[in-house]
Amino acid sequence: MPAGDLTHLRAAIFDLDGVITDTAEYHYLGWKRLADEEGWPFDREANEQLRGVSRMDSLDLLLDGREATEEQKQAWAERKNAYYVESLEQVTPDDLLPGALETVLACKEEGLAVAIGSSSKNARLVLDRLEVTELFDAISDGHSVDRAKPAPDLFLDAAERLGVEPSRCVVFEDAESGVDAALAAGMVAVGIGPAERVGHATVRFDTVADVDLEPLLHPDGPRDQHLQNNLIIQSGWEVRERVLEPEQIITTGSNYLIGNGYLGYRGTFPEWTADEYVGCIVSDTYDCADGTWKELCNAPNALYGRWSVDGEPVEMHPRALEGVAGYERELNVRYGVHRRSWSRRGPGTNLLHLFDERFASYDDLHVIPQRQVVRAEEPVELTLVTGIDGQVWNLNGDHFASCEPSDDGDELLMEAVTVEEGVELVVAQALTIDGPEPVATRSWTEYRRALRELTFELDAGEELVVETTMAVRSSNDGPDPRAEVLERARAVAAKGYLRAKAEHAVHWDRRWRGLDIRIDGDLAAQTVLRYNLYQATIATPTHTDHLPIGARGLSCQAYQGGAFWDQEIFNLPMWLYTEPEQARSILAYRHRTLDGARRKAQNLGYEGAFYAWVSGLTGDELCPSYFFEDVISGRPIRNHFNDWQIHVSPDIAHAIWQYERATGDWDFIEQHGAEMLFEIARFCVSRVHLNPVKGHYEVIRVLGPDEYHENVDNNAFTNYQIHTALDRAITVYERLAAQSPERLSELVADLDLDDEEITRWRDVRERIYLPAVDPDTGLVAQFDGYFDLEDTTPEALRERLIDPGEYWGWPNGVAVETQVLKQADVLQLLLMHWDRFTREDIAANYDYYEPRTQHGSSLSPSTYSIVANRIGRHREAHRMFMVSCGTDLFTRESKVSGGTFIGGIRTAACGAAWQIVTRGFAGLRVKQDSLELDPATPEHWHRLAFGLQWHDRWLDVDVRGDEVRLRAREDNPGDVPLAVWGHTLRLAPGAQETLTR
Repeated sequence: MPAGDLTHLRAAIFDLDGVITDTAEYHYLGWKRLADEEGWPFDREANEQLRGVSRMDSLDLLLDGREATEEQKQAWAERKNAYYVESLEQVTPDDLLPGALETVLACKEEGLAVAIGSSSKNARLVLDRLEVTELFDAISDGHSVDRAKPAPDLFLDAAERLGVEPSRCVVFEDAESGVDAALAAGMVAVGIGPAERVGHATVRFDTVADVDLEPLLHPDGPRDQHLQNNLIIQSGWEVRERVLEPEQIITTGSNYLIGNGYLGYRGTFPEWTADEYVGCIVSDTYDCADGTWKELCNAPNALYGRWSVDGEPVEMHPRALEGVAGYERELNVRYGVHRRSWSRRGPGTNLLHLFDERFASYDDLHVIPQRQVVRAEEPVELTLVTGIDGQVWNLNGDHFASCEPSDDGDELLMEAVTVEEGVELVVAQALTIDGPEPVATRSWTEYRRALRELTFELDAGEELVVETTMAVRSSNDGPDPRAEVLERARAVAAKGYLRAKAEHAVHWDRRWRGLDIRIDGDLAAQTVLRYNLYQATIATPTHTDHLPIGARGLSCQAYQGGAFWDQEIFNLPMWLYTEPEQARSILAYRHRTLDGARRKAQNLGYEGAFYAWVSGLTGDELCPSYFFEDVISGRPIRNHFNDWQIHVSPDIAHAIWQYERATGDWDFIEQHGAEMLFEIARFCVSRVHLNPVKGHYEVIRVLGPDEYHENVDNNAFTNYQIHTALDRAITVYERLAAQSPERLSELVADLDLDDEEITRWRDVRERIYLPAVDPDTGLVAQFDGYFDLEDTTPEALRERLIDPGEYWGWPNGVAVETQVLKQADVLQLLLMHWDRFTREDIAANYDYYEPRTQHGSSLSPSTYSIVANRIGRHREAHRMFMVSCGTDLFTRESKVSGGTFIGGIRTAACGAAWQIVTRGFAGLRVKQDSLELDPATPEHWHRLAFGLQWHDRWLDVDVRGDEVRLRAREDNPGDVPLAVWGHTLRLAPGAQETLTR
């Protein structure tokens, strides 16, 4: 076997000519023109000797021993190049070789870095003309090295640029000299072309369209790893299943979600309808159809498509799976690609092989391209009914007052108008076909459907490809949504599915460069971590600063597409240290909705800003007063999430302060943050009560993070958060007075602040009651009287349930009169205010509260994981990490609690995954003027690597057991001050440092 380890490939290097495109004809014409002008014999047979050879070496072969000076050679070479460059103006994306784009994208989906290794000095020009330059992580060309192929220099240079060892690189080459160069570099060589030319490669394919990566990446067969809940993983970038479980289709519909922050399309199949919970949830389409629940709209489905043979449906119906074989469904999270492959027999014995794939584009947020492929074992007449299905699944009422189907030329349309605000939501479908033309077509409309039928005749082994583009736009996005969706659908259909996918991939590549966290030695941890980072990303409206991160993202209509405290405490930090500009947008949303918070405070008799527990477009409260129902009596339960869970406002204050600490962006504080901090301080002061006997301020009748215990006094988390919010507001006030008195004067005038009010802030800050650590036990009481409640366990309470669907909390749930809590509460306090408590006290509270915590909220395991790691409970930290990251992937629980649908992706747990690894296993702590790292990774993790940004400075962290490798990026504007395991240092731009414990 030639050099190269096929089981550990990390990078793919592609030759340009003959692999990605074929500009050999342009080279030939350039050399032929020069040869004719100079009177040299030259033909196509001679041109074959130039394949893979540099320009000057090609000229020497052309001269065939003729004498010439170096000046003559240089002039001839430049002349030929001018002819060649002139001809390149004719190159377009259509000149990509069949299979080239598929192979590059397939390598990237497997997590391989990709590079170009071409002897041509015009490689970048050709790539630009092909419009694929940005797909490649590195380019090594004729300018990069002195020695051309068959010397290994070019490929070694590409590997170095990628940061990958040569033995972990695979090279795709069509020239003998290129294969020689790859083998000389110690790389795997894939020959593209005839055996007489590239037969000495590690493996060979006739064309790039024939390349099969599976034997390259897994020469000993697939290395599947099976996880719970029917999940299979392989590369660290995908989750897949090979069994469809009908009872799990609500869960898998969410878990296999694709999205882009503007829309989310559930993991369902083209032939499915509302009965199977198909959904395309669109941001900024809030509507209240039932008078109670304002939620986002589910758009008409323009990816609908059902195959049939002789009138018999060819489908995967979840309640009738007989005849289905070879099923596999996958979500690739590197690029958010959902795909399914399966086989089914039609009437008689005819076997059909079917494949469908789709993604929500990040290049154009309004489109979802889909590709369907059908191949028949025998000749068959096949019918496809496709179009737009407007009979959609809704949780709380029909959101469309009207929903009119139509067409515009070859494109189908559905124009819907919402009930409450009259928002126009328009969906279009464009269709292209590659393969036999339909022998019959017809189209029609019916109730909320625009459909077309296409009939095909396929020969045995013949393949039919149908590409569908769904485009969505609302009147909230801009004027004339009808014209816009038609234009977008037609544009994507014209460029084709693969080009649209490549353009989409470029956007994900940019994001993953900052976001990805690499774990070696634990494939399960790696996969579920990336899965959560992916879901946290597609839930975030990165295209705007006026929309929230919904607690269920865009996976369904649950939780009304609204932001909770989750947004700032669990989602924000990931963005804060990877894309700070996005963190700023998230906080800017809170500033945009400040008036809604003011209205809520005023309506409840308070001052300042009381942020909504569920916040949508305006910031007004979306959370109904009756969220659950008693499943035994059927009566509604009055919960006080919307008026007693007051910590959301100081939580936002905490996030504002963390943002400034991480970024140094004082401009945001001046222009937006200060106003929010002052209004939050106002609310907090108006909400506390002075206890004249004890001489301190208390916070009564509240609901902390633990939602099972409402109407409690002095919830420790809430009190500490209020104290911190007041302290931050006062600090910012004083800093503005010293540094920006003009801006402070504007705020004082706008908000009608005076010295007396600031004095009240200081008084409350100094005298608010902060539950202290008991000197004997080291414990902090979750709220007044907590330790007087019955001391029992979640397991014991479960035995008391009359109905498994009972709500455990207020007012009469089984947990109310006990110490059993829903989620981290005191532990959340300790994590967020770490420096105020000793390690011993934190450990004591961990040991007390964890056995009493039901972890009934997805927010809970992440907090316990971080704390466990910091107090040395590393195995417990890893267990909780997997629980948190598997919140959605591993769940088999009911999607209904207390009569309310709560399915969908839990976006806060997804965002928290980043924190578990960085704040927990890497021990990251952020100070005002420095960073601290105290890594403690699981023993079986060989490596933990990630990047983070602090004050516009990027730091790459690479933890390998008791060793940490640090690198400050070269373009950093200044040093990175650090403390690691007691070592203090300052990393200058471009500096690297290795430290040991």
